[in-house]
Amino acid sequence: MIFKKGIILLFSLLLPILVFLFLNYFGKNEYKLDVLITSCNKYIEALPLNENLGDREIKVLDIRISNDQQVVDFNLSKLMSYKKIKLITLSNDLRMVNWEYYQVDESLLNEIRSCIEFLYYDEPLLLLLDTSNNIRGIYRSIDQKEIERLNVEIDVLKLENEN
Repeated sequence: MIFKKGIILLFSLLLPILVFLFLNYFGKNEYKLDVLITSCNKYIEALPLNENLGDREIKVLDIRISNDQQVVDFNLSKLMSYKKIKLITLSNDLRMVNWEYYQVDESLLNEIRSCIEFLYYDEPLLLLLDTSNNIRGIYRSIDQKEIERLNVEIDVLKLENEN
């Protein structure tokens, strides 16, 4: 009986160690962001700030029609201070922010917003752009979980650029 308990104890202790060693030796953890192919790419290339988008850094494009989202401004300023990224806001209203801001026509904002199929139309929008200005992610900027996802995906994109 003691021998049987010893075998069970040995197996229950040894199995997790063997699984860990197997996954550590043969497993490959990889998370990669896909380039999103949308009709938005033509609008991003046609933006009046295209010469500034030539910088070889990760960018977050903030697209807002209304001017009453102080929480979004707070989240974005926190994100910009922690993650060395370039933040650009496009809005039809005059905004006082601590990053690049461009006041554009509301029709241009609506065209950019309409090219995304699954968009919640009345909410502010964030686009994650890589160093080649490809769209890597689309986020609702009033949702805290989306901001957290953006935060993680910026880190993944930075790791991807290092390799």
